[in-house]
Amino acid sequence: MKKPSLPKRRLAMLGRLISQILSKEQLSVTPTIEREALTRLQGRLEFVRDVNGVAHLYADIESDLYIGLGYLQATERFMTMDTLRHVAKGRLSELFANVRLPASVERVGGLSFNDFDAFLRPLGFEGEVKRDYSKLSMASQRCLEAFAQGVNDALIQMNGVYPPEMLLTGKVIPWTAEDCLLAARASALVVSLTTLENELTFDNIRAQEGDDIAKAIYPDAPWHDAPDYSQGGQAEIPDGPLDTPNMGSNNWAISSALTKSGAPIVCNDPHVPVIPAPTYWHHVHLECPEYSVQGGMFPGYPGMGFGHNGHMAWGCTTVFRDAWDLSRIERIPDSPGRYRTVDGSEKITNCRDIVTTRFGKSLAIEWETCSHGVIYPGWEHSDNVSLALKFIACNHAAHFDGHRQLYAANTVEGIQGALEKLNEGPFDFNMVYAHKDGHIAWEQIGQLPKRNKDGLFVRDAHDPDSVWQGYLDFSDNPKIVNPESGFVVTANTDTCQKQYPLIATRVHCEPRHRQERIIELIRQRDDHDWKTMAAIQRDVLADYALPMRDRLCNVLMHYRNTAGHLAAGLDHLVRWDGQFTIDSIGASIFTLTRKILSTTIFFKVLGNTSAKRFTHGQLAVPRIGHLLLDKDDPLNEIIVKKSGHDVSYYIQQSFELAIDQLKRDWGGDMIEWRWGNIHRVRIGSIMAELPDIGKLKLGKPWVAIEAPMQGEANTVSPSVTTPDGKRLRTLIGATSRFICDLSKPNEAWFAHSTGPAADPNSPFYKELAQQWHKFEYFRSALWKADKVPNVVERVILLP
Repeated sequence: MKKPSLPKRRLAMLGRLISQILSKEQLSVTPTIEREALTRLQGRLEFVRDVNGVAHLYADIESDLYIGLGYLQATERFMTMDTLRHVAKGRLSELFANVRLPASVERVGGLSFNDFDAFLRPLGFEGEVKRDYSKLSMASQRCLEAFAQGVNDALIQMNGVYPPEMLLTGKVIPWTAEDCLLAARASALVVSLTTLENELTFDNIRAQEGDDIAKAIYPDAPWHDAPDYSQGGQAEIPDGPLDTPNMGSNNWAISSALTKSGAPIVCNDPHVPVIPAPTYWHHVHLECPEYSVQGGMFPGYPGMGFGHNGHMAWGCTTVFRDAWDLSRIERIPDSPGRYRTVDGSEKITNCRDIVTTRFGKSLAIEWETCSHGVIYPGWEHSDNVSLALKFIACNHAAHFDGHRQLYAANTVEGIQGALEKLNEGPFDFNMVYAHKDGHIAWEQIGQLPKRNKDGLFVRDAHDPDSVWQGYLDFSDNPKIVNPESGFVVTANTDTCQKQYPLIATRVHCEPRHRQERIIELIRQRDDHDWKTMAAIQRDVLADYALPMRDRLCNVLMHYRNTAGHLAAGLDHLVRWDGQFTIDSIGASIFTLTRKILSTTIFFKVLGNTSAKRFTHGQLAVPRIGHLLLDKDDPLNEIIVKKSGHDVSYYIQQSFELAIDQLKRDWGGDMIEWRWGNIHRVRIGSIMAELPDIGKLKLGKPWVAIEAPMQGEANTVSPSVTTPDGKRLRTLIGATSRFICDLSKPNEAWFAHSTGPAADPNSPFYKELAQQWHKFEYFRSALWKADKVPNVVERVILLP
């Protein structure tokens, strides 16, 4: 078939877009795989889609699974895949053009895609992938090449008329096997940038405010290991343009001693962006002679973050390891192309690359490199000493081989062998797993540098403590195996406080609130089943809320003697039970008061630049909680010294401002102040973000759900939000939920925030979102092809 010309293709895509905007909903299951579309099959491949949108793939030859899988992913989520590979390559301006973001966008406003590329391109991920691809086993190479073949078969089948969201992007180029590794690298990178931003903010506060204030802001930092240099000055420390929101996840395993069935249970609810649809995790079941496995697969990369295989189950959360080190590069005065090191001096290499933007303009990217990392232009301390950024390398070959080994693992030793290979990959995960025979464990994966001291502080390149002595052996990584407590729990924090210094510092990770709450709920009974696990996943009681509420109310009690909304607001706060349910008015008053208090105090204590960076991050609100609950907190004295007022004064001020803002935004009827009215979830594809034109709601067809949302950032059922006018909109949530009781190791329970594709005409698109929002789960199993219930599509393909 001859492909239409580019203008005709764009017109066809635009026509499809307009048709979807104007037409009424007509839900239907369109064929996912066309029989004639797949090429190069070696044997029989059967595809079955069930009523929950789960794709079950059965092949006689392992690599044939990956042809079908690649076809599915390209059909259902190619824009996500394409974006990820361009992130890893540092070529976003090639995909989207060198567009500059509006100045109103928080933290990254005014930056262009070329600014992002200028940060990403020097990281050299393309070269890293090319180096590692040749190291893959032949079987793994065949699988990735088959995946790429499937992707390209799908693109050819589209005949140039791609989904409407591709109108936003440039030319579609074929997918390669190496692109799979790039997609994995990009997914891992985005999460790891949180720890880099925490380090940059920490260093900025030290530079702007001095160590006395920095110690009060970061009391948990390892100050006993602080280097003895002093940079001085007041210049702002630069940061990378990719500023990611806070993300998190929960996973846990409980032993047979705590379950009704007498077998372990594994739970996972990874927290990733709920937009754009489809959901990040691609729920698939793969079966071939080597294995039968089901779980959540990464976009563009055929590895599973969570799943089960009939013998064991596993789930992941982010470790927030310290994957980045900043070093001061002191150039040799008479030889600026060299810098001081522990052993004398080393060379600095100048680098330059050209990126061609979507509409043809060439843009140059320049940087320097040395053994301590990348030296970006303008990255320097205020004494004009350059900063080099070093990051953890990975072995993509071992990583993908590890995934295939994990799928087939049927013993504890097999699982641990797979994890040892996964450890060399780009992700830093808390892997919680259990075997049906009773073994449970938490093991940290992701290489850990051998450092003399922590990696939080910026150190001189000629300081021996700035040098890595390779990486820890996997056997030395932090772990907890078959604990006496009968459970292992992780939630992006210092899972084991004794072992965590091997991973990072408390400055890098999230607070312990979710982990402590999960532990509390697990300990409440010894007859857990999948339903009690689901109850934990939907829990929205913040463990810190009631002590903080009491502290606030003690200061605010005099408002009971007043009339109007201040007295009524205090009454709601006093009666609030600490739960972030959609009907709670107290949750809204508490959240807004705390937010205003946090912003006010840190802008009093810190300079504007430091305060903006710190209050935007994940540590400001927990730091306020610590301040409110510890009368001896040294921050109290600094607040009085800086502003002339104590914390109680700012509590009253923040409460009054919160009540005023709620009245201004929502009126005098306090029923409108309910948490679910202010705090909302709106999930859809990128097309759902199209603006309204008068009464014409352009994005409405692509909205899967718009509804009140429970929870907040540190509840077990989470919601990390972004401002949306006067509302808060959920940006990060538990987009997939997974529970596997290993008394029935062939089955598990799932919930997903949308269906597998971004097609609004698919019945899975909105129906699964509604079920997910109501915390309804569906059962899925490692069924044989002829035993899959409620089949909506079946295709058998032969070579």
